[in-house]
Amino acid sequence: MVTVALLRVDADASPSALLAAAGSLAAAGVAGVGFLDAADLGTDLGATESSLLATAAALELEGVGVVGTQSGLYGFPYHSARRFATLDHLSGGYAGWLVRTTSSGPESLGHAWRSTGDRAAELGRCSEHLEISYRLWDSWEDGAQWPDKETGDFKDDSRIHSIDYVSEAFQVAGPLDVPPSPQRRPVILVGVSTVAEAAALGPWTDVAVVTPGPDGSAPLVVAAREAGASLVLLRVDDPADPASAATLAAAAGADGVAPVLSVEAALTWSDVASAPAGGTFAERLGLATFEHGSRTA
Repeated sequence: MVTVALLRVDADASPSALLAAAGSLAAAGVAGVGFLDAADLGTDLGATESSLLATAAALELEGVGVVGTQSGLYGFPYHSARRFATLDHLSGGYAGWLVRTTSSGPESLGHAWRSTGDRAAELGRCSEHLEISYRLWDSWEDGAQWPDKETGDFKDDSRIHSIDYVSEAFQVAGPLDVPPSPQRRPVILVGVSTVAEAAALGPWTDVAVVTPGPDGSAPLVVAAREAGASLVLLRVDDPADPASAATLAAAAGADGVAPVLSVEAALTWSDVASAPAGGTFAERLGLATFEHGSRTA
């Protein structure tokens, strides 16, 4: 049973308290720790931005995945790709990106593009965002990075390529300016609450985090697997303890659980049944090694 815990970044949660809770969860045995900030929680006020909290956690934790959230609707894929590649370098191969696919009011007001509420259009934009990120991570071939102290060069330009992606929404030449990270790319986690979300984003999803719908969670677990997710976790908000969360996940047919916890609740968790240690976050989750071009559309 895989456990990736998601901490709520409530308005009264200080960065030091959140990092202490993350450390407590790591000691309890979770495979990864993520942070849900105001944009994820749908609130107007949050203490800290998620990916920066994940960066701080990466400098304190060892052998545990650190998951930051970031929108697939807003912002630029180039920035997403270099941010999470850097997080993977800092964490030594334990980075994860939980892709936010919905729109919050304050976040949407900060960008020129605005969602019209057309869910198919939103999912299409998220899919493009991820495809471009994958292409940028693949813009460096294997062996492109080779430090040469005599010449001062650190790369083989013949193995680094532009991606020249052009669409109605994005125009990205590339290549990425960050060399391949220990995992080659972060683990991609995507929230799934409908069959349409599973189908649209499945080709880019390593880990689907399923939120139970009107028909329960089992149909969504099946849909996420059929769409391409390698691992399916059940999101459980404020579970009483690790055992009860694991029971719900098992009943839904999921591979594990993504409990959403407050700082206070996280400090009470112990003896979490989770995945064994691994050399990277992907390995700890039981995912195949990320290879160059492994998810190219």
